[in-house]
Amino acid sequence: MDDLKALNIVPARAYPRATDHIPEMVQLIQDLKRNGLAYQSDEGSWYFNVAEKEGYGQQLVTLDLAGMKKRSGSETAGAIRGTDADEYDAEKVGVRDFALWKSHKP
Repeated sequence: MDDLKALNIVPARAYPRATDHIPEMVQLIQDLKRNGLAYQSDEGSWYFNVAEKEGYGQQLVTLDLAGMKKRSGSETAGAIRGTDADEYDAEKVGVRDFALWKSHKP
C-alpha cells in the first residue's frame, strides 16, 4: 500500500478475494459459453473467444489481424522465457483470446 501512496494512486474502497467468488465466476463462464463467447481447451482451461464478440477491442486499438499469427509451442514467448504465459497458450483458438479460467497443471 505504501507504493500506491508513493505513486499518488487513490486506493480502492474494497479488495475482494477471487476465491470468495468462485460460484459467480463459474456462472459467468457458463453464460459466456451459452452465448458462444467462451470455449474450453483440451487441457481444461476456459478462454474468451474474441472473434465472436463483434467490435471487441476496436475502440481501443487498431490491430493488423492478418499479420498476427499463432506460434508453435516452441516459438512462444512463454516457451522462450520458460513461463506459462496465457497470451501465448497453444490451446487457444485465436491469438487475441484470453484465459477466463486456467486448469490445474500437475
